[in-house]
Amino acid sequence: IPPIGIIDISSIAAIIVLVLFQKGLLQIFNWILIQLQ
Repeated sequence: IPPIGIIDISSIAAIIVLVLFQKGLLQIFNWILIQLQ
């Protein structure tokens, strides 16, 4: 069983990656909508 600290760091990093990925997708989607107008 790995230490709790390692689990916390990896889970926090995964959440940050997911948030940044979703923000990037939203920006790309908004850019496409602007180009279509």
